[in-house]
Amino acid sequence: MALRVLALHGFGQSASVFMEKRVKEITRKLRDILALHALDAPHTLPYDPSLRGWWVYPPELWNGRGETIQALAEELLKVPDFEPLGFRESFEAVLAEWSRGGYDGILGFSQGAILAAAVCCELHRRGAPAPRFALLISGFGRPLPRGVEAYPPQAPLPMPSLHIWGLADDHIPGWASETLAGYFENPRVYTHSGGHFVPQKAADVDAIKDFLVPFVKEGGVSSSTSAAAAAPAKPRPPQPKPRPGPPQRQEPPEPKVDDVVAPSGAQALDQASTACISDELGGALRYYARAPPAAAPARASVAALSTAMLASESPRTPPEGIADYIEAEQEAPGPGTFERMLALLRRESIDFSLLGPHPACRTSEDSVRVRLEGGWEGVSLHSGAKAMLLRAPGTEERWILTVLPADKKLSWRKVRALKGKATRMATEEEVVRVAGCLSGAVPPFAAAFPAPVECLLDEQMPQTMTFNCGLRTRSIRMSRADYERVQSPEVVDIAE
Repeated sequence: MALRVLALHGFGQSASVFMEKRVKEITRKLRDILALHALDAPHTLPYDPSLRGWWVYPPELWNGRGETIQALAEELLKVPDFEPLGFRESFEAVLAEWSRGGYDGILGFSQGAILAAAVCCELHRRGAPAPRFALLISGFGRPLPRGVEAYPPQAPLPMPSLHIWGLADDHIPGWASETLAGYFENPRVYTHSGGHFVPQKAADVDAIKDFLVPFVKEGGVSSSTSAAAAAPAKPRPPQPKPRPGPPQRQEPPEPKVDDVVAPSGAQALDQASTACISDELGGALRYYARAPPAAAPARASVAALSTAMLASESPRTPPEGIADYIEAEQEAPGPGTFERMLALLRRESIDFSLLGPHPACRTSEDSVRVRLEGGWEGVSLHSGAKAMLLRAPGTEERWILTVLPADKKLSWRKVRALKGKATRMATEEEVVRVAGCLSGAVPPFAAAFPAPVECLLDEQMPQTMTFNCGLRTRSIRMSRADYERVQSPEVVDIAE
């Protein structure tokens, strides 16, 4: 019997957008055990009336324009709490929908995750039938919305919960999501290497399935075994809210080795926000959070953590012998790929030249000009190593890095003959997630990426190579022979 779950979308989405785009693969792959029913937020957004929010933000935090949402996220992290305009209407509408819907659990993404957590707290305070579980994705426990009586809870909420967030999320840093997890007893935590979205790869779906299966075995309230997404639910009129009665505070249990347990919200805010980790390649990486003191990130691979570096109020220290980072280099996704690549080269004692920081290069022509102005001789488009990230066809993600002279074009006919007809260019969002850097900064070293990527080198690449190295503001020059020794690419004919 499929579990019937009330879904609350994120800010700047809608029920239909959420179901058709954000969780499409989850609902398809888990159709036998999960039936999501999305509710539309009641407030339309000023920059696009087709998009909605569970609340909007006061003018001192947001000017109502779509292009300033990232700036809004950064401003929110600077305050302990905020006035959520329209929160009460949404809160009562979701409570009413829950009381009439016969749901098993609740799911929330981003802003919807905070509202879902608040609803769980209120239902528990009332002693009313509450969700059997909560699935909260990319939510934040700080800053707090003002005027919500039962949220955050005075003691961790005794409700099974799964908390998911991306290590490269440039909207909500990990410490904020961990704080939200700390509002629940024994929360389960799952992190992925991506950004601010609902992850839907096979491993991500498996993590959700593992969490849900025990509830399926207990039986769901839904009489249908089909989990096809229903039409968005309509908000019901609000119901009166009783006065709160404070529960007794408890301390969460000690974390287990194999089951990451986030600290309580109060504990999270008292812990250090910076965790130092050792790179598998011998270099030193650091994880920074743009935040007040908070918990260290959940366990994950060093490579994945490095993609999540966020700008800190304290300057990031570059590797030994490297000029200090400028402000742009410390912005998300950060210099993690650059540092991993340097560690690779130094481990193999490779002779290379490093130029920078210099003006940001977004095109191959920009790179030639900047490198010549920086004193490098013999630089041309032909010596530039143009690295392009591609996605191969198939249900499982498979990534390919192609490297060719910058004065040549990638031959899609040749690449698709090798890797499949549906091979395509990666999107900018995919580049950040897979390569750990911005498009235009992708280096030819797939071995430095946080995700597994195969590498194809065009046979026309000259014996001296110059390239961006994970940052648009730094360049490296080295021999092709040394490059091949470190990267071990497959040398093929892929240019025209």
